[in-house]
Amino acid sequence: MINYFYLSTGNDDVKIIKIFITTKYIIKTFRIIIVTPKKRIVQFIDYKKITKNKFCLKNLFSNSFFSNDSSIGSDKLIIIFRNYPELNMDWVITGRGEMMYEEPYVDPLKYADAVLPPEQMEKLYQLFEEQEKRTREIVQEELKKKDKRKSDDVAAAGD
Repeated sequence: MINYFYLSTGNDDVKIIKIFITTKYIIKTFRIIIVTPKKRIVQFIDYKKITKNKFCLKNLFSNSFFSNDSSIGSDKLIIIFRNYPELNMDWVITGRGEMMYEEPYVDPLKYADAVLPPEQMEKLYQLFEEQEKRTREIVQEELKKKDKRKSDDVAAAGD
């Protein structure tokens, strides 16, 4: 029979998980150090030789971004990756790979007009407008149904 025991300790910089695996005669201990994405971002700004304050200003984060031990939300990660396209997203989140991309990341949406011929772009815009119009119609229909149900419920309650 094998038993597993987990012990998690650490601070906001490094999480340490100790795993104890016990069998009848042997106890093995594994120590796994988990560096958080926030700590990796600190490594990145140290590498870039910018201050935490400058980093926060560029990304429109509060100065307390690095002082609290909360995790980073996807909204903040998106902002960081847009402002620092050379930063390897996989490395920040998982620690795999290199900190920086060898070749700078190019956002394909930035050059969408250059990729598609103008006729196709016009067709896409028309499709988007049609979808938006249809979505508004569906929302209006649903609101009308909801209002009708409310008035029917009020009428039924009055009887």
